Order: sequence, then C-alpha cells, then structure tokens
Amino acid sequence: MQESGRNGEETNEIKNGYSDIEKHWAKNEILAVTGAGIFNGVNQKAFAPNKSLTRVQTAIVLNRLAGKELAGTNSSYKDVSDSSPYANEIAWVTEKEIMKGINASTFAPNQPITREEFAVALYKYLTQNGTTLDSDSEDKYKDDAKISEESKKAVYELQAAGVMSGSNGNFDPNQPITRADAAAIFSKLIQ
Repeated sequence: MQESGRNGEETNEIKNGYSDIEKHWAKNEILAVTGAGIFNGVNQKAFAPNKSLTRVQTAIVLNRLAGKELAGTNSSYKDVSDSSPYANEIAWVTEKEIMKGINASTFAPNQPITREEFAVALYKYLTQNGTTLDSDSEDKYKDDAKISEESKKAVYELQAAGVMSGSNGNFDPNQPITRADAAAIFSKLIQ
C-alpha cells in the first residue's frame, strides 16, 4: 500500500512509474535520482518536475545524500514539531549549518526554495563533505547584481564546477528552483 506523501514527496521507492516525465527534458536525471533513492515523486504516478522544490524537500534530499544521518538535537523552529516526519532532516541541515530558517523561529518547510538558497545549501553540503570546487569562474551572470554578496561564492563555484548553472546568461537567484532542475543537479552528484 502506498504511504501518504510526506510533505509532498512519496515515501515508497518508484522506479519508472511517473506519467509526467515521459517526454520531459530531465527524464533520465529524474530516473537516476529516484532509482538511487535520494529523491521521490509527489505520489506513485507523478514526479511533478515543473513544480517548485520546497525547503523541506531540499533538506530531505541532502540528508539522504548524507546517508540519512541523525541530528543530535531537535528542531527549534515553531513550524516544525518534533513529531513531524521530516523533523530530523530539518534539525540536521540546521545543526550542520547547511540551511537555516527564514528567521530564528521559522523554517517555512513548505515554502519554495529559491535558486540562490538552493545553491548555498548545496555548496555548504558539498564543502562540508570534502568536495573542493573550482573558484575561478570567469563567466559572470548578467543578473549578477541580483545575487547576494554572501551567496556569490557558492553560485560561481558551483557554476565553475559544472554542478549548477543559469539559463540564457542569467542565474535568476530569486526564482524558485524546479524539482526537475534539482534532480538534474543531484544526478551529477551521484554519477
């Protein structure tokens, strides 16, 4: 029996049953990350590739990449109860300083994560796990002024490493990242 979606993400492993990816540009990447068990669909038949990735879905996938590590503490956010099925993942990304809440008391788990926030979280995860990224990016995005100063190192090192890039010369830092884009990025990490 299919378990109810945990925060919009299906909990049972699905290999190739997503009807909404058949002609999608990221089909192979989606199949790679779902097959590896790090990313799931929103239900048994849909991956929802064009929907925004949420903050909690990001925390869940990063925690799965880390081998489902347990947090040493409980979440301190008012919008994440200790009994939430994703409480460990949020506590873990917070404890590891991979992600932080939108303020001291709110994580906003179901809020879409922006491309800039995703880049910073991914960069922190990778560098904490011993990945050295290239810091010599010659290509600046046309919308470089929209990228926060504290995020530029992450954005440009991920770009130089070929892990995450923009589109049409822009990074679009304040736009939500789609589930398909995130799957494509995560697929590069498991190759």
